[in-house]
Amino acid sequence: LEGNGMEQVRQGFFDFVRGIASGEITAKNEQNGYREIAIFKDGVTL
Repeated sequence: LEGNGMEQVRQGFFDFVRGIASGEITAKNEQNGYREIAIFKDGVTL
């Protein structure tokens, strides 16, 4: 992050998230064979 402007960091993060969501990039858990997802939420779940 050092040496990069806010716009450059923002664009890099956006590209990374878009790549993960589209399947172009695989997340570390997928590379290691884990396919589960856990979403943590505080409070009451209906």
